[in-house]
Amino acid sequence: MARALGEGGCDVTVFCCKSDYPELRAVVVGGVVELVTDERFRKADLLIWHFGIFYELFNAVVIGSGGAPQVVCFHNITPKEFLSETSWPLLERSLVQAHLMAAVDEVWAVSDLNAACARQFGVAEGAIRTIPLIVDDNPRSRLRDKATEPINILFVGRFVRSKGVADLLEAVESLRARGEPRFKVALVGNVAFSDDRYLQNLRDYIRDKELEELVEFHGAVDDETLYRFYREAHILAIPSYHEGFCKPVVEGLRAGCIPIGYASYNLPYVVNGLGRLVKPGDVAALAVALRDVTAALPTALQLPSRASFPLDCGPISIETFEARSELVTRNFERANVSWQISERVSGLMPH
Repeated sequence: MARALGEGGCDVTVFCCKSDYPELRAVVVGGVVELVTDERFRKADLLIWHFGIFYELFNAVVIGSGGAPQVVCFHNITPKEFLSETSWPLLERSLVQAHLMAAVDEVWAVSDLNAACARQFGVAEGAIRTIPLIVDDNPRSRLRDKATEPINILFVGRFVRSKGVADLLEAVESLRARGEPRFKVALVGNVAFSDDRYLQNLRDYIRDKELEELVEFHGAVDDETLYRFYREAHILAIPSYHEGFCKPVVEGLRAGCIPIGYASYNLPYVVNGLGRLVKPGDVAALAVALRDVTAALPTALQLPSRASFPLDCGPISIETFEARSELVTRNFERANVSWQISERVSGLMPH
């Protein structure tokens, strides 16, 4: 978003508590007082906040910067039932803080599902716009160009209960027991933002079920390594119980990966029929979906024009899957999203 605004002619300053992106040249501040007394904050013509979990700086929404319009980019909040008990106090603070969105000029929800959630926090209907995230950093690649074996299954995300990684491992163990076609599973995600106990349970399961030859645990990787995983993967496993947007699905479709997972929250909308989604929590159905697609892939890769993929949109060929994936993911490219952002920024500025 910062790049998109800059390319649109805005002079952008990013404030945060911590940054892993030197290219943003972010201003790291220690709290609300340091933020609101910074001259660049006080003289801003527009304030754009991002919100998805409690953070102290967001309390400055009630102060603002001398009457400048304020926008919140809303990423949604993971429900309590999908979090460990240790996270519940932070969740409660997040739910209280989310009501501050009702005081800003506009809320940019990253999906229609998040727009509906924003209404529950008191945001007026006329103040909500749906503007998706920009997802176009990873290069496009084609499913037809991938190796016929092994079939590579990729998971990308945090290792927490809401992401359903334990369900994925149970489904994988079921496939292994049935002697399904040769496949490998790569688990990629930021360990620092994961649930330590859940993470250890996953490691224990892999060891106890002797899945080490099938499942590789990679943790956090740099962007180039992540792009390589996408490029080599045939399937993106996304058995998540809650997703307000789900960037990995868009990245996976760009890279020629077939999404397979749970039909929860925003996932059916972002997958758009180009995968196999089953009832959340139905591990047996998840295993069947993985089995069907992994079994169809070797032949489909040899005959890319043949309609042989059993996806939610119906039988489909690799060529058609690739063409439809390109159309869907264009909606999240920088040019399309930047235009929406620029239009709203212009509408908020005094004329």
